[in-house]
Amino acid sequence: MFSTSLTRRPSLRPRNLSQDPFFTFVDRFFNDGPLSDLAAHEGENGQERSWIPPVDIVETDGAFVATVDLPGLSKDDIDLSLEENVLTLSGQRTKENVEDGKLRRVERVFGSFSRSFTVPRGVDATKVSAKFENGVLSLSLPKSEVAQLRKIEIA
Repeated sequence: MFSTSLTRRPSLRPRNLSQDPFFTFVDRFFNDGPLSDLAAHEGENGQERSWIPPVDIVETDGAFVATVDLPGLSKDDIDLSLEENVLTLSGQRTKENVEDGKLRRVERVFGSFSRSFTVPRGVDATKVSAKFENGVLSLSLPKSEVAQLRKIEIA
């Protein structure tokens, strides 16, 4: 006869993953697990660590448009350069001081960031423009006349 009672097997996963050294190593290496989202975003000994701002890139008929979320920064906190078809965005978000009271939870990321993108052929580097408003950086990388799609009529 088969038994119909169900027994619960013990979980092989530690109750607190943040204390498991292997899980912490893997999570930090890939930077996409629950610890990277919810844990304190400081390195060893309270030092700030790097972070990666999210970027969306859309191609239109006349340009490539990049949108970068940089909440809490000003345009003076951002460095933007284009050299040899590589667009580099970098900067730093500094941690705010808490003078009255105790800091109970930190989920926002602080520290330096850097992103580099290879600019596609056909972008007119002399006409690249940037606009920063409400914590969102918008970049426009216009295509040169040669790179734009041209419809040819058949006679």
